[in-house]
Amino acid sequence: RKIADATARVIIECNRQYILESEESIHNYLQDEVDSFRKRLDTAESAAWEFRKSMGFRTHEQVLGDMQRMNQQLVQAEAQKAEIWAKMDEIDAQLDEKNNQLPMALGRITDSVVSNLNKELEALLQQQLEMSIVYQPEYPELRQIGDEIAEKQEAILIALQKVDTRAGSSDTWQDHIALRNQYRQLEVELNSLDIRTSTMKRLLNELVENLPELSDKSMELRQLEGEKEKLAKQFNLLLDRMLEAQIAAQRGANQIERVGAVQITTQTQPNEGFRSSFNFVIGAVIGAFVGVVFAMFMEWADSSIRRPEDVTDFLNLDLIGTIPKMQFGSGFRAATKSRRGSYIVQVDEDEVDASIVTKHDPKSPIAEAYRSLRTKFQFATIKQKPRTVMVTSSVPAEGKTTTAVNMAVTMADSGMRVLIMDTDLRRPNVHRVLKMERGTGLADVLREGLDVRSVIRPTRVENLWMISSGRVPPNPSELIGSERMRRVMAQLGRSFDIVLCDAPSILVVTDPVLLSSQVDTTLMVVAAHNARRETIMRAKELLSTTDSHVTGVVLNALATSRRNYYYYYYYYDDRTTRRRGWTS
Repeated sequence: RKIADATARVIIECNRQYILESEESIHNYLQDEVDSFRKRLDTAESAAWEFRKSMGFRTHEQVLGDMQRMNQQLVQAEAQKAEIWAKMDEIDAQLDEKNNQLPMALGRITDSVVSNLNKELEALLQQQLEMSIVYQPEYPELRQIGDEIAEKQEAILIALQKVDTRAGSSDTWQDHIALRNQYRQLEVELNSLDIRTSTMKRLLNELVENLPELSDKSMELRQLEGEKEKLAKQFNLLLDRMLEAQIAAQRGANQIERVGAVQITTQTQPNEGFRSSFNFVIGAVIGAFVGVVFAMFMEWADSSIRRPEDVTDFLNLDLIGTIPKMQFGSGFRAATKSRRGSYIVQVDEDEVDASIVTKHDPKSPIAEAYRSLRTKFQFATIKQKPRTVMVTSSVPAEGKTTTAVNMAVTMADSGMRVLIMDTDLRRPNVHRVLKMERGTGLADVLREGLDVRSVIRPTRVENLWMISSGRVPPNPSELIGSERMRRVMAQLGRSFDIVLCDAPSILVVTDPVLLSSQVDTTLMVVAAHNARRETIMRAKELLSTTDSHVTGVVLNALATSRRNYYYYYYYYDDRTTRRRGWTS
């Protein structure tokens, strides 16, 4: 009997280890595939961005529209030139008539001096026009021609003054001067139109030459966009598959544990009953003693934050809110468990991510916990009234992004104008949770000097806007700690009721320490039974070096019992209300 019992236990344990290792290998394989697809998706997004930048952010249709507008402007310019030529011909005829009425000597002086100077001036203007098409205004020879033109114009004015002195103040000569001034003004306008039309013709020729290449680039851009969308769909499918594998592994482990708990019964002889009972009692006492000792040792060795009281006792920080641990599932089993705990029913993630509980399951206990977090945060900061808030943690995997997004949704639901900004420039995640394209974002604003208003995008949630991280820069810490980042935070604080910054972990990079001095307050997210107390205290000390204000701690992933949520569902769950009405 002992050999049979030992053999059964060994077989059950081997079977359990085999299934767990198999599920773990599948999960690790899917995790590797997810990481690979994430890198490929980031590469595809960067490639599409760089390609659009190489095109000058102009499509084939936009260039055709620009060419049409330039053609219309050319037609208008040619019409204006024709009108100017007609006016100049009319003034020429009037000048000839006036010259016939003037003395011959005066006419000869005008023709020999002024006319020659005018011809030289026209030659210089023509040369300036030809060089202005090729060279920039700072070109030395072009500046020298401009000086010569100014000298010729001054010489013409001196010659005209001499003629005016000889001619006296007769009405004929005064009319001659007025006509001549009109003629000079028309010449200036004509030269300006010539330069403008020459420039537009040159630009049109360049656009016509580049139009086939731009058309090919537009097709290539569409191919890149299609590849990016295809990778995004595959990435989302892999995430769903990995989640299903994780749930299956947990379910399989629970089933194996139940099977392992079944006692294997055998027929016992009557004379062995007392001995078996005695052995069972002794084994139970020894097992209970060993279990209590082991539990006490684990309790003593565990230095993580386990209860809400540990936040104030060990960290000396205010507890702003507690968030239950999320579990995901689907079907009747998940719907049943969600009524007695923190089980989250899976949804269609094409519309909203499952972790945004406050959006797709607003009556769940977790959604109520986030609303309570919003209220406690407002009361805790009622005097300070912060406009910019940084949400961070001491180490990764504490749930700071999920907390920041759900907190932003609850604030937006209350009517506030909320902006959530992804300040994790190395491994951004806000755009994935909100199911939006990363595109241009904070890094492009800080690095290329873009207007921050151009990267603000609305989300599917009313009163909620987002700024993504943008392309991954080579120097994230320098950008976060720059003076331009300080000006951007001040501008956003004036434009929105509150700005939530999803920052990386404090002990991983220096970005959140630099950012803490540029925001009004900071929220720390701590996951229960995760980071050690010494680690969290070290993160708190780093924040204190910048004299930043820390509102408090959000205790995340807190284990809950069925009793904690019985009354909530008794009063607020629609299904419970319908069930009470049916039984009554």
